[in-house]
Amino acid sequence: MNRALRRHHEQRMKDRFYDKQRKNPFWGNTGPKAAGVYANHKCVCSCAMCGNPRRHFGERSMQEKRAGWR
Repeated sequence: MNRALRRHHEQRMKDRFYDKQRKNPFWGNTGPKAAGVYANHKCVCSCAMCGNPRRHFGERSMQEKRAGWR
C-alpha cells in the first residue's frame, strides 16, 4: 500500500470520527488526538462499555464461553 492510499484511509477514518461527533455531541473525547486514535483502532476509550470485559467484570471471552471452558 503506498503512502497516498494510507493517508487517504487515515483521513477517511478521521472524517468518520468527526461525523459521529456531529451526530452525537455527548460521544466523549473530542480532540484531534482522539480522532487519530480512532483512525488507528476505532476505540477512543477503555471504559467498561468499550473495554475488555475480562478486565472489568472478570467474564470469560466469547471463545471460552462457546468451548465451555471454566
